[in-house]
Amino acid sequence: CFIQPHGNAKRMHEQSEKHKKNVERKLKDIKHKTIAEAKEADKMKKTLAEIEAKAAQAYAADLVAEGRLTEAAAVRPQPKGAGARLREQEANAKRELEEAIERELHAREEAEYRATQTLGAWKFD
Repeated sequence: CFIQPHGNAKRMHEQSEKHKKNVERKLKDIKHKTIAEAKEADKMKKTLAEIEAKAAQAYAADLVAEGRLTEAAAVRPQPKGAGARLREQEANAKRELEEAIERELHAREEAEYRATQTLGAWKFD
């Protein structure tokens, strides 16, 4: 978007309804995209955990079939207790929050950088 180099034009552009709606729409898009990415990542983690659990069960069954019972007992996954699941959920929530904050800070830094960069009469928007 071209903005004239004087301050009044920039101020008018920033205060225009069209600009405000565009900024709001962009922020909504970023929020929805972040939520969708988080859901996809969570789904991927659950799928991989299921695959790994089934593979461990199949491997343990193979060991039992071969008569290696001591190794099979070591391979079988132990069910998680309620406390362990809660701690894992809290750790995941904390990690996701930290990642979201880091993405937001990065986006703000990039916006600030773009706002300060000028190339002659052109300005990044």
